[in-house]
Amino acid sequence: LSTVFAMPVSSGESGSASGSFETEEEESEDEIDVTLVNLKQRRGRCRPLCTAGCFCHTCYIIQFVIYLLIFPLWAKWLVTSPMPTKYWNQDFPPWPVIPSAAGRAIGAQEAFRPIEMTSIPSSPDSCNYSCVSSGALRRHAGNTEVAFEVGLTLNDPNLVDKNIHAVYPVLLASEDFQAWYVVGDRRHAYPMPFWSSKTKAPDGNYLYVTQACTQPPAKPKDVDEVLGGVYILACVTWQPDHFSELLDADTLTMERVGALCSSVGGVCGWSCGATIDSNRLPGCESDSRISVTSNSVAGLHTAANFQGKIQLQECMEGTKDGGCMTSPNSFQHWSCPQCKYDPNPVGSDMDFSLDEEASPQRIYTSLPQMKVTLQGVESPKGSEIFNQPRVVMLRSSVKETGVWKKLYMKDTGKFELPVAVDAPTKSPDDMMDEEGSTVFDAFTKQAMILRQPSRIDIAPSWCYGPQGPLYLVACAVNSTLYESTDFANFTAGQKVAPPPFNDRCVAVSGRCAYACQSDQRPMTNCTEDGFIHQSALLGDVAYEKNQ
Repeated sequence: LSTVFAMPVSSGESGSASGSFETEEEESEDEIDVTLVNLKQRRGRCRPLCTAGCFCHTCYIIQFVIYLLIFPLWAKWLVTSPMPTKYWNQDFPPWPVIPSAAGRAIGAQEAFRPIEMTSIPSSPDSCNYSCVSSGALRRHAGNTEVAFEVGLTLNDPNLVDKNIHAVYPVLLASEDFQAWYVVGDRRHAYPMPFWSSKTKAPDGNYLYVTQACTQPPAKPKDVDEVLGGVYILACVTWQPDHFSELLDADTLTMERVGALCSSVGGVCGWSCGATIDSNRLPGCESDSRISVTSNSVAGLHTAANFQGKIQLQECMEGTKDGGCMTSPNSFQHWSCPQCKYDPNPVGSDMDFSLDEEASPQRIYTSLPQMKVTLQGVESPKGSEIFNQPRVVMLRSSVKETGVWKKLYMKDTGKFELPVAVDAPTKSPDDMMDEEGSTVFDAFTKQAMILRQPSRIDIAPSWCYGPQGPLYLVACAVNSTLYESTDFANFTAGQKVAPPPFNDRCVAVSGRCAYACQSDQRPMTNCTEDGFIHQSALLGDVAYEKNQ
Protein backbone atom coordinates (compact mmCIF):
# COMPACT_ATOMS: atom_id res chain seq x y z
CA LEU A 1 0.00 0.00 0.00
CA SER A 2 1.25 3.50 -0.84
CA THR A 3 1.18 6.32 1.76
CA VAL A 4 0.00 9.73 0.65
CA PHE A 5 1.46 12.76 2.40
CA ALA A 6 -0.48 16.10 2.52
CA MET A 7 1.59 19.03 1.23
CA PRO A 8 0.72 22.73 1.80
CA VAL A 9 -0.25 24.35 -1.36
CA SER A 10 -1.39 27.71 -2.42
CA SER A 11 -4.84 28.52 -3.28
CA GLY A 12 -3.91 28.72 -6.84
CA GLU A 13 -2.49 25.33 -6.85
CA SER A 14 -5.12 23.66 -4.72
CA GLY A 15 -7.40 22.87 -7.60
CA SER A 16 -4.57 21.52 -9.60
CA ALA A 17 -3.32 19.41 -6.76
CA SER A 18 -6.71 18.16 -5.93
CA GLY A 19 -7.22 17.06 -9.53
CA SER A 20 -3.86 15.28 -9.66
CA PHE A 21 -4.62 13.27 -6.50
CA GLU A 22 -7.90 12.11 -7.84
CA THR A 23 -6.27 10.99 -11.04
CA GLU A 24 -3.64 8.87 -9.27
CA GLU A 25 -6.29 7.30 -7.07
CA GLU A 26 -8.41 6.34 -10.05
CA GLU A 27 -5.41 4.83 -11.83
CA SER A 28 -4.60 2.77 -8.74
CA GLU A 29 -8.14 1.44 -8.57
CA ASP A 30 -8.06 0.58 -12.24
CA GLU A 31 -4.88 -1.46 -11.76
CA ILE A 32 -6.45 -3.37 -8.89
CA ASP A 33 -9.51 -4.08 -11.00
CA VAL A 34 -7.34 -5.32 -13.87
CA THR A 35 -5.42 -7.63 -11.52
CA LEU A 36 -8.60 -9.09 -10.11
CA VAL A 37 -9.99 -9.61 -13.57
CA ASN A 38 -6.82 -11.40 -14.67
CA LEU A 39 -6.96 -13.61 -11.63
CA LYS A 40 -10.53 -14.55 -12.28
CA GLN A 41 -9.75 -15.34 -15.90
CA ARG A 42 -7.02 -17.78 -14.88
CA ARG A 43 -9.30 -19.46 -12.38
CA GLY A 44 -11.95 -19.94 -15.06
CA ARG A 45 -9.81 -22.06 -17.48
CA CYS A 46 -10.38 -25.98 -18.05
CA ARG A 47 -8.31 -28.32 -15.89
CA PRO A 48 -5.80 -30.80 -17.62
CA LEU A 49 -7.37 -34.01 -19.01
CA CYS A 50 -4.80 -36.40 -17.43
CA THR A 51 -2.81 -35.71 -14.39
CA ALA A 52 0.01 -37.90 -13.02
CA GLY A 53 -2.37 -39.63 -10.65
CA CYS A 54 -4.86 -40.26 -13.43
CA PHE A 55 -2.14 -41.79 -15.65
CA CYS A 56 -0.98 -44.18 -12.93
CA HIS A 57 -4.52 -45.24 -12.21
CA THR A 58 -5.16 -45.91 -15.90
CA CYS A 59 -2.01 -48.11 -16.13
CA TYR A 60 -3.14 -50.09 -13.15
CA ILE A 61 -6.54 -50.74 -14.78
CA ILE A 62 -4.88 -51.87 -18.04
CA GLN A 63 -2.52 -54.23 -16.24
CA PHE A 64 -5.35 -55.67 -14.22
CA VAL A 65 -7.38 -56.35 -17.41
CA ILE A 66 -4.36 -58.03 -19.04
CA TYR A 67 -3.84 -60.23 -16.02
CA LEU A 68 -7.50 -61.27 -15.97
CA LEU A 69 -8.01 -61.81 -19.72
CA ILE A 70 -4.87 -61.75 -21.87
CA PHE A 71 -2.55 -63.77 -19.63
CA PRO A 72 -4.94 -66.76 -19.28
CA LEU A 73 -5.42 -66.84 -23.04
CA TRP A 74 -1.66 -66.79 -23.63
CA ALA A 75 -1.12 -69.48 -21.02
CA LYS A 76 -3.76 -71.69 -22.67
CA TRP A 77 -2.15 -71.23 -26.08
CA LEU A 78 1.24 -72.11 -24.62
CA VAL A 79 -0.10 -75.37 -23.24
CA THR A 80 -2.20 -76.42 -26.23
CA SER A 81 0.06 -75.18 -29.04
CA PRO A 82 1.85 -77.74 -31.29
CA MET A 83 5.08 -79.11 -29.84
CA PRO A 84 8.26 -78.87 -31.98
CA THR A 85 8.77 -82.19 -33.78
CA LYS A 86 12.16 -82.77 -32.18
CA TYR A 87 10.35 -83.30 -28.87
CA TRP A 88 7.80 -85.82 -30.20
CA ASN A 89 7.71 -89.38 -28.88
CA GLN A 90 9.71 -88.48 -25.79
CA ASP A 91 8.58 -91.70 -24.11
CA PHE A 92 10.69 -93.71 -26.59
CA PRO A 93 14.38 -93.81 -27.57
CA PRO A 94 15.42 -91.22 -30.19
CA TRP A 95 14.04 -91.54 -33.71
CA PRO A 96 13.66 -88.06 -35.28
CA VAL A 97 10.27 -87.27 -36.80
CA ILE A 98 9.96 -85.84 -40.31
CA PRO A 99 9.68 -82.10 -39.53
CA SER A 100 7.31 -80.89 -42.27
CA ALA A 101 3.69 -81.90 -42.85
CA ALA A 102 4.43 -82.32 -46.58
CA GLY A 103 7.25 -84.73 -45.73
CA ARG A 104 5.01 -86.78 -43.45
CA ALA A 105 2.46 -87.04 -46.27
CA ILE A 106 4.96 -88.72 -48.63
CA GLY A 107 4.70 -92.07 -46.89
CA ALA A 108 0.90 -91.95 -46.47
CA GLN A 109 0.20 -94.07 -49.54
CA GLU A 110 -2.71 -96.40 -48.85
CA ALA A 111 -3.47 -97.11 -52.51
CA PHE A 112 -0.52 -99.53 -52.92
CA ARG A 113 2.34 -101.15 -51.01
CA PRO A 114 5.54 -99.28 -51.90
CA ILE A 115 7.81 -102.00 -50.44
CA GLU A 116 7.34 -105.57 -51.60
CA MET A 117 8.22 -107.94 -48.76
CA THR A 118 8.80 -111.66 -48.90
CA SER A 119 6.38 -113.68 -46.82
CA ILE A 120 6.95 -114.75 -43.22
CA PRO A 121 7.95 -118.44 -43.31
CA SER A 122 5.62 -120.91 -41.68
CA SER A 123 7.99 -123.86 -42.00
CA PRO A 124 10.16 -124.34 -38.87
CA ASP A 125 13.06 -125.44 -41.08
CA SER A 126 13.19 -121.98 -42.71
CA CYS A 127 13.93 -120.10 -39.48
CA ASN A 128 17.05 -119.31 -37.50
CA TYR A 129 16.83 -120.17 -33.81
CA SER A 130 20.34 -118.99 -32.88
CA CYS A 131 19.56 -115.27 -33.05
CA VAL A 132 20.47 -112.83 -30.28
CA SER A 133 17.74 -111.38 -28.08
CA SER A 134 18.61 -107.81 -27.09
CA GLY A 135 17.03 -104.68 -25.68
CA ALA A 136 13.33 -104.80 -24.89
CA LEU A 137 13.04 -108.23 -26.56
CA ARG A 138 14.82 -109.82 -23.60
CA ARG A 139 11.45 -110.06 -21.91
CA HIS A 140 10.84 -113.09 -24.15
CA ALA A 141 13.75 -114.94 -22.59
CA GLY A 142 12.90 -118.60 -22.23
CA ASN A 143 10.69 -118.70 -25.31
CA THR A 144 11.73 -120.03 -28.70
CA GLU A 145 12.79 -116.86 -30.49
CA VAL A 146 13.27 -116.76 -34.23
CA ALA A 147 14.72 -114.76 -37.10
CA PHE A 148 14.86 -115.25 -40.86
CA GLU A 149 15.91 -113.46 -44.02
CA VAL A 150 13.53 -110.89 -45.49
CA GLY A 151 13.65 -109.63 -49.06
CA LEU A 152 12.64 -105.98 -49.61
CA THR A 153 11.95 -104.55 -53.06
CA LEU A 154 11.31 -100.81 -53.17
CA ASN A 155 8.89 -99.74 -55.91
CA ASP A 156 7.69 -96.19 -55.20
CA PRO A 157 7.90 -93.66 -58.08
CA ASN A 158 6.65 -90.94 -55.69
CA LEU A 159 10.05 -90.87 -54.01
CA VAL A 160 11.67 -89.84 -57.28
CA ASP A 161 9.08 -87.11 -57.83
CA LYS A 162 9.62 -85.78 -54.27
CA ASN A 163 13.42 -85.66 -54.76
CA ILE A 164 14.04 -88.31 -52.09
CA HIS A 165 17.47 -89.62 -52.99
CA ALA A 166 19.09 -92.08 -50.56
CA VAL A 167 16.75 -94.25 -48.48
CA TYR A 168 17.73 -96.90 -45.94
CA PRO A 169 15.74 -99.85 -44.56
CA VAL A 170 14.51 -100.26 -40.98
CA LEU A 171 12.75 -103.46 -39.94
CA LEU A 172 10.15 -103.33 -37.15
CA ALA A 173 8.42 -106.23 -35.40
CA SER A 174 5.52 -106.72 -33.01
CA GLU A 175 3.58 -109.67 -31.67
CA ASP A 176 0.44 -107.77 -30.63
CA PHE A 177 0.45 -104.65 -32.87
CA GLN A 178 0.87 -102.50 -29.75
CA ALA A 179 4.51 -102.80 -28.68
CA TRP A 180 6.97 -102.33 -31.59
CA TYR A 181 10.71 -102.96 -31.72
CA VAL A 182 13.59 -102.41 -34.14
CA VAL A 183 14.86 -105.81 -35.33
CA GLY A 184 17.04 -104.78 -38.27
CA ASP A 185 18.45 -101.77 -40.11
CA ARG A 186 20.99 -100.84 -42.77
CA ARG A 187 23.75 -102.75 -40.96
CA HIS A 188 21.96 -106.02 -41.78
CA ALA A 189 21.18 -105.21 -45.44
CA TYR A 190 23.02 -106.67 -48.41
CA PRO A 191 24.34 -106.43 -51.07
CA MET A 192 24.00 -102.69 -50.30
CA PRO A 193 22.91 -100.86 -47.12
CA PHE A 194 20.45 -98.79 -49.15
CA TRP A 195 18.20 -99.16 -52.17
CA SER A 196 20.14 -98.36 -55.34
CA SER A 197 16.89 -97.83 -57.22
CA LYS A 198 13.45 -96.71 -56.04
CA THR A 199 11.47 -98.40 -58.80
CA LYS A 200 11.25 -102.09 -59.53
CA ALA A 201 12.68 -103.44 -62.77
CA PRO A 202 10.48 -105.80 -64.83
CA ASP A 203 12.50 -108.76 -63.60
CA GLY A 204 15.83 -109.64 -62.05
CA ASN A 205 18.41 -112.37 -62.12
CA TYR A 206 18.69 -114.95 -59.34
CA LEU A 207 22.26 -116.16 -58.90
CA TYR A 208 23.84 -119.16 -57.23
CA VAL A 209 27.43 -120.50 -57.11
CA THR A 210 27.88 -124.22 -56.57
CA GLN A 211 30.41 -126.10 -54.47
CA ALA A 212 33.96 -126.35 -55.70
CA CYS A 213 33.93 -130.13 -56.29
CA THR A 214 31.32 -132.57 -57.51
CA GLN A 215 30.55 -135.81 -55.68
CA PRO A 216 33.41 -138.31 -55.71
CA PRO A 217 33.03 -141.66 -57.53
CA ALA A 218 31.32 -144.47 -55.62
CA LYS A 219 34.45 -146.64 -55.77
CA PRO A 220 38.04 -145.43 -55.43
CA LYS A 221 39.23 -146.60 -58.84
CA ASP A 222 36.09 -145.74 -60.78
CA VAL A 223 35.98 -142.92 -63.29
CA ASP A 224 33.12 -140.59 -62.46
CA GLU A 225 30.29 -140.66 -64.97
CA VAL A 226 30.35 -136.86 -65.16
CA LEU A 227 33.42 -137.23 -67.36
CA GLY A 228 31.40 -139.15 -69.96
CA GLY A 229 28.24 -138.20 -71.80
CA VAL A 230 26.20 -136.54 -69.08
CA TYR A 231 23.32 -134.16 -68.40
CA ILE A 232 23.83 -131.50 -65.69
CA LEU A 233 20.50 -130.04 -64.59
CA ALA A 234 19.74 -127.17 -62.19
CA CYS A 235 16.39 -127.68 -60.45
CA VAL A 236 14.92 -124.54 -58.82
CA THR A 237 12.03 -124.57 -56.36
CA TRP A 238 10.23 -121.97 -54.23
CA GLN A 239 8.40 -124.31 -51.87
CA PRO A 240 9.99 -125.57 -48.63
CA ASP A 241 8.32 -128.99 -48.76
CA HIS A 242 9.53 -129.56 -52.32
CA PHE A 243 13.04 -128.54 -51.33
CA SER A 244 13.02 -130.91 -48.37
CA GLU A 245 12.06 -133.80 -50.63
CA LEU A 246 14.80 -132.87 -53.08
CA LEU A 247 17.37 -132.88 -50.27
CA ASP A 248 16.29 -136.25 -48.90
CA ALA A 249 15.97 -138.10 -52.22
CA ASP A 250 18.95 -140.04 -53.57
CA THR A 251 17.43 -140.49 -57.03
CA LEU A 252 14.52 -138.79 -58.80
CA THR A 253 12.42 -139.88 -61.74
CA MET A 254 11.43 -137.51 -64.49
CA GLU A 255 7.92 -137.31 -63.04
CA ARG A 256 9.24 -136.17 -59.64
CA VAL A 257 11.50 -133.61 -61.29
CA GLY A 258 8.48 -132.15 -63.05
CA ALA A 259 6.49 -132.09 -59.82
CA LEU A 260 9.18 -130.60 -57.57
CA CYS A 261 11.00 -128.15 -59.85
CA SER A 262 9.47 -124.86 -60.95
CA SER A 263 12.38 -124.02 -63.27
CA VAL A 264 15.02 -126.23 -64.89
CA GLY A 265 17.95 -125.82 -67.24
CA GLY A 266 21.49 -126.98 -67.73
CA VAL A 267 24.28 -128.29 -69.92
CA CYS A 268 25.03 -131.62 -71.53
CA GLY A 269 27.63 -133.55 -73.50
CA TRP A 270 31.26 -134.37 -72.85
CA SER A 271 33.41 -131.93 -70.90
CA CYS A 272 36.99 -131.40 -69.70
CA GLY A 273 38.30 -130.68 -73.18
CA ALA A 274 36.54 -133.60 -74.93
CA THR A 275 36.42 -133.74 -78.71
CA ILE A 276 33.00 -135.40 -79.03
CA ASP A 277 30.19 -133.15 -80.19
CA SER A 278 27.49 -132.58 -77.59
CA ASN A 279 24.61 -133.01 -80.06
CA ARG A 280 25.34 -136.74 -80.17
CA LEU A 281 23.44 -136.96 -76.89
CA PRO A 282 19.63 -137.13 -77.26
CA GLY A 283 18.03 -133.84 -76.25
CA CYS A 284 21.35 -131.98 -76.26
CA GLU A 285 21.77 -128.95 -78.50
CA SER A 286 24.87 -127.98 -80.47
CA ASP A 287 25.89 -125.31 -77.91
CA SER A 288 25.92 -127.95 -75.13
CA ARG A 289 22.63 -126.83 -73.60
CA ILE A 290 19.86 -129.19 -72.57
CA SER A 291 16.75 -128.78 -74.69
CA VAL A 292 14.04 -127.56 -72.26
CA THR A 293 10.41 -126.66 -72.88
CA SER A 294 7.61 -125.85 -70.45
CA ASN A 295 6.89 -129.57 -69.98
CA SER A 296 9.96 -131.49 -71.18
CA VAL A 297 13.66 -131.95 -70.42
CA ALA A 298 15.99 -133.39 -73.08
CA GLY A 299 12.96 -134.67 -74.97
CA LEU A 300 11.46 -136.42 -71.94
CA HIS A 301 7.96 -135.11 -71.26
CA THR A 302 6.39 -134.65 -67.84
CA ALA A 303 3.34 -133.02 -66.28
CA ALA A 304 5.09 -129.77 -65.44
CA ASN A 305 4.95 -126.07 -66.21
CA PHE A 306 8.55 -124.89 -66.09
CA GLN A 307 9.02 -121.12 -65.90
CA GLY A 308 11.91 -118.87 -66.80
CA LYS A 309 15.33 -119.66 -68.20
CA ILE A 310 18.39 -121.15 -66.48
CA GLN A 311 21.98 -120.67 -67.62
CA LEU A 312 25.03 -122.59 -66.32
CA GLN A 313 28.53 -121.13 -66.66
CA GLU A 314 32.01 -122.22 -65.63
CA CYS A 315 33.61 -120.30 -62.74
CA MET A 316 37.20 -119.25 -63.31
CA GLU A 317 37.76 -117.79 -59.83
CA GLY A 318 35.66 -116.71 -56.88
CA THR A 319 34.90 -113.17 -55.70
CA LYS A 320 34.62 -111.67 -52.22
CA ASP A 321 30.82 -111.42 -52.35
CA GLY A 322 30.42 -115.16 -52.95
CA GLY A 323 30.09 -114.85 -56.73
CA CYS A 324 32.54 -115.89 -59.38
CA MET A 325 34.20 -114.73 -62.57
CA THR A 326 32.74 -116.78 -65.41
CA SER A 327 34.31 -117.92 -68.65
CA PRO A 328 32.66 -117.85 -72.08
CA ASN A 329 33.63 -121.48 -72.75
CA SER A 330 31.01 -124.04 -73.64
CA PHE A 331 30.56 -127.17 -71.50
CA GLN A 332 32.79 -129.13 -73.85
CA HIS A 333 35.78 -126.88 -73.12
CA TRP A 334 35.43 -126.46 -69.37
CA SER A 335 38.61 -126.90 -67.31
CA CYS A 336 38.16 -129.71 -64.79
CA PRO A 337 40.13 -129.49 -61.52
CA GLN A 338 41.56 -132.27 -59.37
CA CYS A 339 39.75 -132.73 -56.05
CA LYS A 340 40.53 -134.70 -52.91
CA TYR A 341 38.16 -136.44 -50.56
CA ASP A 342 38.71 -137.98 -47.14
CA PRO A 343 36.29 -140.92 -46.70
CA ASN A 344 37.00 -141.22 -42.98
CA PRO A 345 34.41 -139.78 -40.57
CA VAL A 346 34.99 -136.34 -39.08
CA GLY A 347 36.81 -136.54 -35.76
CA SER A 348 37.99 -140.13 -36.22
CA ASP A 349 41.68 -139.03 -36.33
CA MET A 350 42.42 -142.02 -38.57
CA ASP A 351 45.77 -142.08 -40.31
CA PHE A 352 45.98 -144.41 -43.29
CA SER A 353 49.68 -145.03 -42.65
CA LEU A 354 49.02 -146.14 -39.05
CA ASP A 355 45.48 -147.52 -38.98
CA GLU A 356 44.57 -150.49 -41.16
CA GLU A 357 40.86 -149.63 -40.95
CA ALA A 358 41.43 -146.13 -42.28
CA SER A 359 40.57 -145.44 -45.94
CA PRO A 360 43.05 -143.64 -48.14
CA GLN A 361 42.34 -140.13 -49.38
CA ARG A 362 40.91 -140.09 -52.88
CA ILE A 363 42.08 -137.87 -55.71
CA TYR A 364 39.69 -137.57 -58.63
CA THR A 365 38.73 -135.29 -61.53
CA SER A 366 35.72 -133.07 -60.91
CA LEU A 367 33.64 -130.67 -62.91
CA PRO A 368 34.52 -127.04 -62.13
CA GLN A 369 32.56 -124.75 -59.88
CA MET A 370 29.50 -123.40 -61.68
CA LYS A 371 27.39 -120.26 -61.62
CA VAL A 372 23.62 -120.75 -62.00
CA THR A 373 21.56 -117.83 -63.31
CA LEU A 374 17.75 -117.86 -63.25
CA GLN A 375 16.01 -115.28 -65.46
CA GLY A 376 12.47 -114.29 -66.37
CA VAL A 377 10.63 -115.29 -63.16
CA GLU A 378 8.95 -113.46 -60.30
CA SER A 379 8.45 -114.54 -56.74
CA PRO A 380 5.22 -116.57 -56.44
CA LYS A 381 2.43 -115.34 -54.20
CA GLY A 382 1.47 -117.20 -51.06
CA SER A 383 2.54 -117.93 -47.51
CA GLU A 384 4.35 -121.26 -48.04
CA ILE A 385 6.98 -119.69 -50.29
CA PHE A 386 10.73 -119.06 -49.90
CA ASN A 387 11.79 -115.44 -50.12
CA GLN A 388 14.71 -116.71 -52.22
CA PRO A 389 14.43 -119.77 -54.48
CA ARG A 390 16.52 -122.85 -53.69
CA VAL A 391 18.51 -124.81 -56.23
CA VAL A 392 19.52 -128.48 -56.33
CA MET A 393 22.03 -129.73 -58.91
CA LEU A 394 21.19 -133.06 -60.61
CA ARG A 395 22.91 -135.30 -63.13
CA SER A 396 21.87 -138.08 -65.48
CA SER A 397 23.40 -140.17 -68.24
CA VAL A 398 22.36 -142.07 -71.32
CA LYS A 399 22.72 -145.36 -69.43
CA GLU A 400 20.01 -144.27 -66.99
CA THR A 401 17.72 -142.12 -69.08
CA GLY A 402 15.16 -140.25 -66.99
CA VAL A 403 16.86 -141.07 -63.66
CA TRP A 404 18.45 -138.11 -61.88
CA LYS A 405 21.03 -138.22 -59.06
CA LYS A 406 22.66 -135.59 -56.91
CA LEU A 407 25.65 -133.88 -58.48
CA TYR A 408 27.16 -132.75 -55.18
CA MET A 409 27.77 -134.53 -51.92
CA LYS A 410 25.19 -133.85 -49.20
CA ASP A 411 26.57 -132.02 -46.18
CA THR A 412 25.52 -134.22 -43.24
CA GLY A 413 28.36 -133.18 -40.97
CA LYS A 414 29.64 -136.78 -40.74
CA PHE A 415 32.22 -136.43 -43.55
CA GLU A 416 34.29 -133.58 -44.86
CA LEU A 417 33.15 -132.27 -48.23
CA PRO A 418 35.63 -132.73 -51.09
CA VAL A 419 37.88 -129.77 -51.88
CA ALA A 420 40.24 -128.84 -54.67
CA VAL A 421 43.71 -130.30 -54.38
CA ASP A 422 45.29 -126.84 -54.42
CA ALA A 423 42.87 -125.49 -51.77
CA PRO A 424 44.60 -124.32 -48.55
CA THR A 425 44.28 -126.68 -45.59
CA LYS A 426 41.99 -125.38 -42.81
CA SER A 427 43.20 -125.24 -39.24
CA PRO A 428 41.17 -126.89 -36.44
CA ASP A 429 40.17 -123.43 -35.18
CA ASP A 430 38.71 -122.52 -38.58
CA MET A 431 36.78 -125.77 -38.67
CA MET A 432 35.38 -125.08 -35.20
CA ASP A 433 34.17 -121.65 -36.33
CA GLU A 434 32.20 -123.23 -39.18
CA GLU A 435 30.22 -125.57 -36.95
CA GLY A 436 26.50 -124.84 -36.81
CA SER A 437 23.06 -126.16 -37.58
CA THR A 438 23.29 -128.53 -40.54
CA VAL A 439 19.59 -128.07 -41.39
CA PHE A 440 19.86 -124.29 -41.28
CA ASP A 441 23.02 -124.36 -43.42
CA ALA A 442 21.37 -126.60 -46.03
CA PHE A 443 18.45 -124.22 -46.39
CA THR A 444 20.65 -121.16 -46.70
CA LYS A 445 23.67 -122.44 -48.65
CA GLN A 446 21.51 -123.45 -51.60
CA ALA A 447 19.54 -120.19 -51.72
CA MET A 448 19.74 -118.08 -54.86
CA ILE A 449 20.34 -114.34 -54.54
CA LEU A 450 18.33 -111.80 -56.51
CA ARG A 451 20.42 -109.17 -58.24
CA GLN A 452 18.12 -106.17 -58.74
CA PRO A 453 18.92 -102.51 -57.92
CA SER A 454 15.64 -102.04 -56.04
CA ARG A 455 16.04 -105.27 -54.02
CA ILE A 456 17.94 -105.71 -50.78
CA ASP A 457 17.85 -108.53 -48.25
CA ILE A 458 17.83 -108.25 -44.47
CA ALA A 459 19.63 -111.00 -42.55
CA PRO A 460 19.78 -109.71 -38.97
CA SER A 461 21.34 -111.50 -36.05
CA TRP A 462 18.73 -109.89 -33.77
CA CYS A 463 15.64 -111.92 -32.95
CA TYR A 464 12.23 -110.85 -34.28
CA GLY A 465 10.37 -112.29 -31.32
CA PRO A 466 8.96 -115.60 -30.09
CA GLN A 467 7.75 -118.28 -32.46
CA GLY A 468 4.09 -117.51 -33.16
CA PRO A 469 2.10 -114.40 -34.19
CA LEU A 470 4.35 -111.81 -35.78
CA TYR A 471 3.82 -108.45 -37.47
CA LEU A 472 6.81 -107.38 -39.57
CA VAL A 473 7.02 -103.85 -41.03
CA ALA A 474 9.54 -102.52 -43.55
CA CYS A 475 10.21 -98.80 -43.21
CA ALA A 476 12.21 -96.69 -45.68
CA VAL A 477 13.89 -93.75 -43.94
CA ASN A 478 15.48 -90.76 -45.61
CA SER A 479 19.24 -90.32 -45.40
CA THR A 480 18.68 -87.11 -43.40
CA LEU A 481 17.81 -89.31 -40.40
CA TYR A 482 21.43 -90.39 -40.03
CA GLU A 483 22.60 -86.80 -40.55
CA SER A 484 20.57 -85.56 -37.59
CA THR A 485 22.55 -84.48 -34.51
CA ASP A 486 19.76 -85.87 -32.31
CA PHE A 487 20.26 -89.43 -33.58
CA ALA A 488 23.20 -91.80 -33.30
CA ASN A 489 21.96 -95.23 -34.41
CA PHE A 490 19.28 -97.81 -33.72
CA THR A 491 19.93 -100.33 -30.98
CA ALA A 492 18.96 -104.00 -30.91
CA GLY A 493 15.37 -104.37 -29.76
CA GLN A 494 14.88 -100.60 -29.48
CA LYS A 495 11.27 -99.78 -28.60
CA VAL A 496 9.52 -97.41 -31.03
CA ALA A 497 6.25 -95.50 -31.10
CA PRO A 498 3.27 -97.36 -32.63
CA PRO A 499 1.58 -96.49 -35.96
CA PRO A 500 1.07 -94.35 -37.91
CA PHE A 501 4.62 -94.76 -39.19
CA ASN A 502 4.50 -92.15 -41.97
CA ASP A 503 5.70 -89.55 -39.44
CA ARG A 504 9.11 -91.28 -39.57
CA CYS A 505 9.10 -93.30 -42.82
CA VAL A 506 8.80 -92.17 -46.44
CA ALA A 507 7.53 -95.63 -47.44
CA VAL A 508 5.92 -98.37 -45.33
CA SER A 509 4.65 -101.92 -45.91
CA GLY A 510 4.06 -104.91 -43.67
CA ARG A 511 3.62 -108.66 -43.45
CA CYS A 512 1.90 -110.82 -40.83
CA ALA A 513 1.63 -114.52 -39.99
CA TYR A 514 2.41 -117.10 -37.34
CA ALA A 515 6.19 -117.21 -37.80
CA CYS A 516 7.92 -120.58 -38.17
CA GLN A 517 4.71 -122.37 -37.26
CA SER A 518 2.58 -124.53 -39.54
CA ASP A 519 -0.62 -123.78 -37.61
CA GLN A 520 -1.82 -120.50 -39.12
CA ARG A 521 -4.70 -118.54 -37.58
CA PRO A 522 -6.48 -115.24 -38.38
CA MET A 523 -4.77 -112.12 -37.06
CA THR A 524 -6.00 -108.58 -36.44
CA ASN A 525 -5.14 -106.02 -39.17
CA CYS A 526 -3.99 -108.90 -41.39
CA THR A 527 -5.30 -110.02 -44.78
CA GLU A 528 -5.82 -113.66 -45.71
CA ASP A 529 -2.68 -113.67 -47.86
CA GLY A 530 -0.46 -112.36 -45.06
CA PHE A 531 -0.29 -108.58 -45.61
CA ILE A 532 -0.87 -105.89 -42.99
CA HIS A 533 -3.58 -103.43 -44.03
CA GLN A 534 -1.97 -100.20 -45.19
CA SER A 535 -4.62 -98.21 -43.35
CA ALA A 536 -3.41 -99.76 -40.08
CA LEU A 537 0.16 -98.59 -40.70
CA LEU A 538 -0.55 -95.09 -42.04
CA GLY A 539 -2.78 -92.18 -41.15
CA ASP A 540 -3.06 -88.48 -40.37
CA VAL A 541 -0.33 -87.52 -37.95
CA ALA A 542 -1.77 -85.40 -35.13
CA TYR A 543 0.45 -82.71 -33.68
CA GLU A 544 1.65 -83.42 -30.18
CA LYS A 545 0.77 -80.74 -27.62
CA ASN A 546 2.90 -79.21 -24.88
CA GLN A 547 0.55 -80.38 -22.14
